[in-house]
Amino acid sequence: MPFETPIATPQSTPVSVSQTPIKESHDIPTGDIINLNNLMDYFRVEQKDRTDENIVDDMQGILDWALLQKEKPTLADIFSFVQSLETKLSAPPAGTTRYKQVSNWIQINSQIAELEKKRKIYESNW
Repeated sequence: MPFETPIATPQSTPVSVSQTPIKESHDIPTGDIINLNNLMDYFRVEQKDRTDENIVDDMQGILDWALLQKEKPTLADIFSFVQSLETKLSAPPAGTTRYKQVSNWIQINSQIAELEKKRKIYESNW
């Protein structure tokens, strides 16, 4: 019987994203550990996709938005804000993930807010 070399299989190791804390500028009450992995769990992002830069950016944008909804949000508040937005938006179109739909809405809403600010500046000069 010939000697067989064992096949190397990737071991299940924690992904660095799961250790990515929120930005320090947010004031989170002590004891509430909120990171991107919490949102990825909520949106059921598969482990293999958690290092994808686009997904990480979407999650960070969602988290940043949720943290701005209340002065000192808890983890429960974060999920409540995201869930309320998802309910408002209803089911995503075919081929779109839940997190991508939420992320797109947040980006569009942010762009609208920026345009509104610019319009007010222009109107104040009339």
